[in-house]
Amino acid sequence: MLRPAASATPRSPPDDLVGFLAAPLVLLLAPAGFGKTTLLEAWQEVDERPFAWVRCGPAHRDRRAFRAAVASTGGGEEPSVLVLDDLHRLARARHRDVADLIRSLPDGSQVAIATRARPALPLARMRAERRVTEVGPGDLALSASATAAALAELVPELTRAQRLSLAHRIGGWPAGIQLAAVALADAEDLEAAAATFDGDDRAVTEYVREEALAGLGREDVEFLARCSLLDQLSGDSCNAVLRRTGSSRVLRRLARDRALLVPLDRREHAYRLASPLLGAALRSELHHEHPEIETRLRVRTIRWYAEHGDLDRAVEQAIAGGAAQAAGELIWTSFLELSGRGRTAKVRAWLDALGGRRVAADATLALAAAHCALTDGDAGEAERWAQAAAVAAGRNKALRNKYAADLLLLDAALGARGALAMGTSSAQAAELYGAESPWRCAASLYRGIADVLTGQPLRAAAPLEEAARRGSVASPLVQVGALAQLGLIALFDGQPVRALDHLAHAAEQVDRCRLEGTPTATLADAVAAVARSRTGQAQEASAAAQRTERALAAVTDPPPWCAAEAWLALADARLHLDELAAAQRALRGAEQSLARTPDASALTGWRDDLLEAADAARGRRLEGDDALTKAELRTLQYLPSHLSFREIGAALCLSPNTVKTQSRAVYRKLGVSSRSAAVERARGSGLLPPDPADRRPAGGA
Repeated sequence: MLRPAASATPRSPPDDLVGFLAAPLVLLLAPAGFGKTTLLEAWQEVDERPFAWVRCGPAHRDRRAFRAAVASTGGGEEPSVLVLDDLHRLARARHRDVADLIRSLPDGSQVAIATRARPALPLARMRAERRVTEVGPGDLALSASATAAALAELVPELTRAQRLSLAHRIGGWPAGIQLAAVALADAEDLEAAAATFDGDDRAVTEYVREEALAGLGREDVEFLARCSLLDQLSGDSCNAVLRRTGSSRVLRRLARDRALLVPLDRREHAYRLASPLLGAALRSELHHEHPEIETRLRVRTIRWYAEHGDLDRAVEQAIAGGAAQAAGELIWTSFLELSGRGRTAKVRAWLDALGGRRVAADATLALAAAHCALTDGDAGEAERWAQAAAVAAGRNKALRNKYAADLLLLDAALGARGALAMGTSSAQAAELYGAESPWRCAASLYRGIADVLTGQPLRAAAPLEEAARRGSVASPLVQVGALAQLGLIALFDGQPVRALDHLAHAAEQVDRCRLEGTPTATLADAVAAVARSRTGQAQEASAAAQRTERALAAVTDPPPWCAAEAWLALADARLHLDELAAAQRALRGAEQSLARTPDASALTGWRDDLLEAADAARGRRLEGDDALTKAELRTLQYLPSHLSFREIGAALCLSPNTVKTQSRAVYRKLGVSSRSAAVERARGSGLLPPDPADRRPAGGA
């Protein structure tokens, strides 16, 4: 039998050594490979009492032989520890002798039992009398860090990430560490071998069959294999998946008698397999030996999880079984809530597990991928997935009708065809969805946004309020988007305090649902910066503006209407904070986005007002006694270059002394003492354009 080496799976003495010493019986009950013997050896190293070992086997079936073996260990009246290792190999009739032995122990002595099967001892009474210390697989499993450390010793070439990934799959099973080392020892491609090692590895399946399940009846093995698709096993779930009755009794017996299952609660309503690798090995056997049964069981497992509100496990079962259509239906049915509560990363992981080809072939999966890209701020990627969804849904009339509203909504969200088309598509989507659809809130949101963009704020209010109300339940992300637009309308109406009411609620939802960094949350922050700058909250406005700039720099390609609104709001806030250079940067960002939303008349008007305000601010800075003359302004334009005063003079047809005099006048009026400081101050004041190295790339707008 393969036994984990002590060096590979190091064991410390029991943390609660006092607990070990308190009871006359220490019972270690766990499946094969959990390091029971290794732990007892570690205990022996730190206990001053002598340890006597009896490794039980066929030779001890006879009562006389067993008693002789115990007597030969030399135990006497002095305190000692008698270890009965592999007690499961001892005939059940001899367990009465073990009970007698425990009762007759002298003071200070103990019996320690390591076994794979529950001994026929009066354990219930012993528990009540506190005469037994029990150690199970949950206690014996190594921590993730200890597992990773053991893997580092056995396979030094593994990276930290590989060790941690393997530790997660091994689940602390000491034998699993050794089995992983065996599997990786001769691998030509260590990276691939480490990534794919699981319970279907030959070394694992053979060990599980020959050791972990040894002595188990055929019906029990079949029961475990067919229930192994479930992450958590309960009587109800096993009955539903296997279409049988009495599963609770079987689960309780396997947990109590063989420790192959670990109870998840004291009432023993739910269990898990003792090791993730054990479950994976059982699933592998089921897949290879009974593929048609596996398919039926997986369908029932998916249905069980879905009906009991466990979407994650339902989807993961569908993905594991290659049921892309079932996975798509599950994901899309819950997508609005998932994305609305900051779980798009989970959806992306599911889509990645399915693979691009499967996602593109299924309308629901492609729709989910498109909306994920939008939430990430990548409109280009969203458009590609939208096209894939349209192709997948266009295969027949039934599919076209089924997904017509979803495709219209996606078109509105992208806004690639302009604000007017956004309004038309969202209105059509709302009509097709009907009043009861949870997606109605998203359609109302884009109807309202289209009205805001085209300068119809009064008409926008009703659909936006509906989106905010419905989104509070269906999708907080939609609610945040609606509140941001309502805040913008309030600002246009000269009511910044009212705007802050909307935006405060939006900020609460962003924090509660972890929506930071989404284009919607960024827009809400930008609008809040404007509202705060107009109500005298300069510090808070500046902080919101800085967050907006960082978020806009981090996204790849947000929808142009959303980016334009955010950049314009940022410019507005910067102007109110008297930060002219930053406002001009934001206005340049807005120009790039507005070019892709030409019919957003409200935004172009806002842009024109801000440009006029920026020109006025720049003009005010040139007034007064310290205003730069035209000649000084001409010289200032050359100061950022590497030209010397002589070379600047040649370019301006001036003498070097004249250039030096004008430069010193520029320094004095700007309140600096050097050329570089003058350039920096002039850029901050809008007298010079920003450093080209600091300009935002066009793709980030």
